[in-house]
Amino acid sequence: MSRETSNEQSEDSVANQSVAPANKRSFGDVLSDRKNKKLLKYAVTVMAIVGAGFGLTGSIGAGQLVDGSSDSEFLGAMFFLSVFVFMLLSGPILGALVGLEFDRRIANTREALITSFASGAVGYVAMVITGVLLATVLMPDNLASSGGEGGAFDLGELIVPLLVMAIPIGAVAAGIVYASDTILD
Repeated sequence: MSRETSNEQSEDSVANQSVAPANKRSFGDVLSDRKNKKLLKYAVTVMAIVGAGFGLTGSIGAGQLVDGSSDSEFLGAMFFLSVFVFMLLSGPILGALVGLEFDRRIANTREALITSFASGAVGYVAMVITGVLLATVLMPDNLASSGGEGGAFDLGELIVPLLVMAIPIGAVAAGIVYASDTILD
């Protein structure tokens, strides 16, 4: 990969510690680097904020559509479900944005690949959990009561599928870095 050199080291490495070249550092070392940790935290925070926006949009929008009739409850439930599905499917777009940003900010390709993958995957999980929790807490009572068992999602049942779905989001983020490095450089 053309933008890195074999002797490049992170600026934030501990001075008194034996430091491996940047392209030989372990995943843990790359992710514990101060600059990379800040970027990971930033990406996860941004994606959690997007999740909060989806949760608020779903619950407020559904609440605005529900007026007590069964037709409006159905419409509210469909709106809520549509927002939830769109949130799940928007992950690759946000992963691509993470990859583009990290490609600009991290000079070493390997570190950019690792950090963007982790940020995309963890950020996706944070986005979905934040969105689901916020939406279910703020879900209108009349819509929640019509959904059986309180209408709320069982977050425990979502964890394993969510973790599996996060892998491609991280791969998209890392793929953008890889494409940029191999095609543009």
